[in-house]
Amino acid sequence: MTIVYRAYRNDDNPGLVDLWNSSLTTRGCCKGIKPFFLELQWFCKPWFEPAALQLALDTTRQDSKQIIGAALAGFGAAATKDKVDYAKGVVSLLLVHADYRRQGIGTKLLKSAEGYLKSKGTTDARFGCNADRMPYCWGMLGSISPAGVLKSMTGVDLFIEKQGYTAAEKYEIYHRQMTQAISWGDPRFTHLRRKYEMRNIPRPVINWYDEALHGGMETTVFQLLDSALEQPVAELRAAEMTQFLSKNQPPQAGLYDLKVKEELRGQGLGKFLMAHTLQHLNDQMFQVVETVISSDNTEARKMLTSLGFILIDEGISYAKTLR
Repeated sequence: MTIVYRAYRNDDNPGLVDLWNSSLTTRGCCKGIKPFFLELQWFCKPWFEPAALQLALDTTRQDSKQIIGAALAGFGAAATKDKVDYAKGVVSLLLVHADYRRQGIGTKLLKSAEGYLKSKGTTDARFGCNADRMPYCWGMLGSISPAGVLKSMTGVDLFIEKQGYTAAEKYEIYHRQMTQAISWGDPRFTHLRRKYEMRNIPRPVINWYDEALHGGMETTVFQLLDSALEQPVAELRAAEMTQFLSKNQPPQAGLYDLKVKEELRGQGLGKFLMAHTLQHLNDQMFQVVETVISSDNTEARKMLTSLGFILIDEGISYAKTLR
């Protein structure tokens, strides 16, 4: 067996699809992806370059089966959302085929990814995407939005800690079966119905970075409008999670990026918007809904629990100083 390491080439796509589909089979991973999906989520990003994707190949194998490992690294956006911030590096993905694990291949790929990040100026790196660093794999890995490395991915935490990483941002993944009735019993809702109305619109173009991340997703934005001013005071995004499902699983939607105007928080607007969104998704025959929150967001946890969501997984984004 001869293992060769190199950067991505245009004809590697079939091999990367084979590697993904054979290696990522746990909860929270897209199933049965096709080459066009990698094009949408990786290669069409304006910041992608071949050196960002390091590969391991077994040259004794034939065709696409040669690719037996991959590491994909990238960067978060600047605060202005108009350019990449190379100081905010992240290893978005590390894959090794099950037949080749525990042979040092993952370690070599990770070192190559870290070398790429350092060459661009990163010193504070992450392993596992978080809300601030998600250049690739949005809606492909973890959940509908970034959740770091999932607890359900057994053994990854031990590997990454041995590589000098420590736990940083923590996330919780919540899940709701739509067979449950939606609770409208919050006493605040009576007043909110009089003052606010719902609408849903296609995802608008906000800025360059947001469009680059989400341009390949069919996303609906649910908004709560002040009836008198016809101005949005809260919004929530929803997208179908088709790629996360096997053929025999029911339709599933993901919710993310809930925002409420700061001066109006604490009045139940977020819960009111979430309840209406769930009702709409139920009417559209979605049977499961999933979302991600930061582990320190106690208010979001309380809201989700009151609406029938249950905790199904946890995730951690790990930090390391690159020298």
